[in-house]
Amino acid sequence: MVFPKGLLLACVLSLVVFIEAIPTNRGPGRHHKKHNCVPAFLVNATEEVRNEFKAIVDQALDAAATAAAFDELAAKHPEIQEAYQQFKTNLETKYEALSTEAKEALKAFEEIKKNTALSMEERKQQEKAEWEKLSDETRRAIIDLIQLQGDCGELDARSEEDNN
Repeated sequence: MVFPKGLLLACVLSLVVFIEAIPTNRGPGRHHKKHNCVPAFLVNATEEVRNEFKAIVDQALDAAATAAAFDELAAKHPEIQEAYQQFKTNLETKYEALSTEAKEALKAFEEIKKNTALSMEERKQQEKAEWEKLSDETRRAIIDLIQLQGDCGELDARSEEDNN
């Protein structure tokens, strides 16, 4: 299964807000939303740029329009351009190594995103149901594909376990 470059970028970045909202499973505030859990190219971005990114993700745009919007965002903010280009290169490389299950899951998430008949709440519910069907290994592969960094709650715990 081959994803066109723009479609892959749009699909993966659209998952960021969904994954960021997954409750954490550690610590006293384990059900709080993760803050500053962002794709690698936004780690050093301002809050304004991050908000622009999330506004793009929340729109019901087709893949081409979404990818174009992300490209425009990077073009408007020189401080993230180099990191954004590196992110896109890494994304293509990592996608090739994904399992069939992970690639099919990405396709399912894209179908949910582009269904304009769904409300935002319905989209979130369908994304959650799709996510819960996945194996832990596939979830980790998708999270790694998205290249999240920052305060990512249980995602940080996974990274800490990997380092031990």
